[in-house]
Amino acid sequence: VCINWTLISCLVLQVFSQEYINLLLSIYFFGLGVLALSHTMSPLMSRIFPASFSNKQFQLLFTQGSGESKEEIVNYEFDTKNLVCLLISSVVGVWYLFKKHWIANNLFGLAFALNGVELLHLNNVSTGCILLGGLFVYDVFWVRHNTSITLISNLFSSLLHFYHSQFVSRELKSPAAPEHNVHICTEEEQPSSL
Repeated sequence: VCINWTLISCLVLQVFSQEYINLLLSIYFFGLGVLALSHTMSPLMSRIFPASFSNKQFQLLFTQGSGESKEEIVNYEFDTKNLVCLLISSVVGVWYLFKKHWIANNLFGLAFALNGVELLHLNNVSTGCILLGGLFVYDVFWVRHNTSITLISNLFSSLLHFYHSQFVSRELKSPAAPEHNVHICTEEEQPSSL
């Protein structure tokens, strides 16, 4: 089944306001980014804190049912160092949420990439380098030159909205410029941000 994502994004924009979609995506990436950055910073904070630091253990436990039919939904153990990481990550997250600064954007992107590579359980470093090199080539040659993805990233100012792609598409008038693909939406309904 071939899905035209540009057409779907235009239909979604006709139903919902662009500001609400941007807000929803920003809040979503705020939550994921704070958790990813906190998880990435946790080993570093374990080395920074002195041994005399009072490190208390906590447990977050959600269960469903009662008696013998009790089922664990969430059982998460953390400590004071993890809470400090969460606090620092939340400061970066609020900075991203209000300013959309490129440094906060890159910190979240780096945290997402490191957590993703950590989940792969690679057997050696060369395999990871090959995967990251392939991801880079994919990003440059497919995502950058795919007009649907460029249009969507220019419509929504979420984490996927890179400042470099704005410069390339607006200042250099590259072939991937979203202005060339707006005709897919009805001409009366063209987004004003382009």
